[in-house]
Amino acid sequence: MDKQPRPVRVWHGLWLLVFALDASLVGRGWDHRLGAFLFLVFFGFLIVTEVRNTD
Repeated sequence: MDKQPRPVRVWHGLWLLVFALDASLVGRGWDHRLGAFLFLVFFGFLIVTEVRNTD
């Protein structure tokens, strides 16, 4: 039985928005903002690879 790749859903974009918002908050501290930015880049990379694999 072949598994079909799941399409990118709205929830994937929501995660990106959460990390982008968290990284943009000023009162959090540099390490927290950097971690949120790195998660934003990581999840963005995962979404791009998932979109490329579904074509």
